[in-house]
Amino acid sequence: GITRWAGWQIPDQKLNAWICPTFHTARILHARDPRVVQLLFDRHLELALEKKGRPWATVPDYNKHIHVLLDPQEASHVIHRFIDSKRAVAWDIETNGLRPYYPWSEILSCAVSDGGTTISFPWVGAAVKAMKELLLSPIRKIGQNLQFETCWMQRIIGTRVNNWFWDDLVASHAF
Repeated sequence: GITRWAGWQIPDQKLNAWICPTFHTARILHARDPRVVQLLFDRHLELALEKKGRPWATVPDYNKHIHVLLDPQEASHVIHRFIDSKRAVAWDIETNGLRPYYPWSEILSCAVSDGGTTISFPWVGAAVKAMKELLLSPIRKIGQNLQFETCWMQRIIGTRVNNWFWDDLVASHAF
């Protein structure tokens, strides 16, 4: 639910402002132990008030750095260039659910970057075949949640990911 965002400090590009969600006050009033929720609520407010100024001096325009490729053949060609360059790539998938075990589970889109070129494309046709080749290639792979991506790749396209190098999710817990 929406309460999973409580306590976060999220930079918003459109407003160039910090979005700091917390619990609705009714949650405090109706909680079994309102002291716990009140402590969290107070901590969320403290964190929000620590944010001074705007997130960016100049709001970054990430869209100009991402090439959205709607043609699967074009995406396939760029993916093959990633493979040929032998540089590490970061990649991510967007799915219609958390688990790939249902008949309706599907991967909707994918993004890949080598730090210089970033593409995003629908998960269809030649792009899927090229991604399978990339995932099996020896180049280093960077992901956000290796368990998630690995599970989906095994279930949907029947392959493991070769040469995982870095998991941002695990790394974020180490620091």
